[in-house]
Amino acid sequence: MLFRSGGGGGGTTSNTARTGGAGGSGIVIIRVPIPDAVAPTVTVSGPANGSTYRGANVPSVAGTIADETDGSGVAASNGTTTYATGQASTGAITFTLQRASDSQYWNGTTWAAGATSFGATSTIISGGAPATAWTASWTAPTWTSLASGSYTIAVTGKDQRGNAGTASTTFTLDNTAPAVTSCTSAASSPTSSTAIVYTLSFSESVSGLTSSDFSNVGNPGGTCTLSPSTSAGSTFTVTVSCAGYAGTLIPRLAANAVTDGAGNTGPPANADATTTITVDTLGPTIAIAAPAAATTSSTIAFTVSASESIIGVTGADFTVGGTATGFAVTGVSGSGAAYTVTVAAGSPTNGTVTLTMPAGGAADLLGKIGRAHV
Repeated sequence: MLFRSGGGGGGTTSNTARTGGAGGSGIVIIRVPIPDAVAPTVTVSGPANGSTYRGANVPSVAGTIADETDGSGVAASNGTTTYATGQASTGAITFTLQRASDSQYWNGTTWAAGATSFGATSTIISGGAPATAWTASWTAPTWTSLASGSYTIAVTGKDQRGNAGTASTTFTLDNTAPAVTSCTSAASSPTSSTAIVYTLSFSESVSGLTSSDFSNVGNPGGTCTLSPSTSAGSTFTVTVSCAGYAGTLIPRLAANAVTDGAGNTGPPANADATTTITVDTLGPTIAIAAPAAATTSSTIAFTVSASESIIGVTGADFTVGGTATGFAVTGVSGSGAAYTVTVAAGSPTNGTVTLTMPAGGAADLLGKIGRAHV
């Protein structure tokens, strides 16, 4: 019969035999030590495997170590000092830090080709005890000054027999602020549209984008509202609403308006659209001036001035009124924003003569009609 019993050195196996002659009996128990050959269980709790951090948020290097039930317990010596159970030891855990970009290791001062092992502090425990925590004892790099990329921490934990358990964690360091890669519009310019669409793209996925992050740095001729299609993503549609507007449009995204997955804010500086759109959603304003003095002539010239260039002006766009009779529009000359309208009568009567252009009588170059004019 064989059975195993616990012990600090790794347990024993007992071989039980019956001895004695006929009619007699006896039992001899022979205990044979069995060396502990099972490695302890090591874990890494921070930085978390597969996670992404910006430099300011990289957690402390830490984890746990535990030995099996009949094991020898967590290593109690660091090579120069032997510790008793319950004391803090620096002998159980060692680890390395390696970057993926060139496979070099951190040595406490700089990056080098050869691996440098660092220690950690853990409490000495016996075999079968609950896992004990360990924390790194080292000169960590300044995470905020490191290049973005992948980094791996490889950990080795030993028991008092020298059996080694291993664990590792690989995480991504992201110290790069999100940047605007483009902000353009396919809209024609000039335009009379009241809704202009821009496409805004970032170097990575971001969140936190709102209407308040935008402004118009063009030559404003009214008020515009800039609305992103969503608050998170890498490409956004930004709709600019410009009712009652006449001016240029250049959307600007404020610096540090958005945040990437690691917590970096960006863009580092204000980002302006590279497409400038001239927008005119207003109809032209028309002013009509009569001759300064009374006249006995049967032909009168009125001066028509517009706030911008207008097109399609004909005599049919005007109405002649007043108390005098017999007058009608006989000619229209001019271009752009300045015209002369001539009215005449064959046999006029005395009185006043007025000239008006009803609403919609003229249109600007974008087809916006004029408002009421007298």
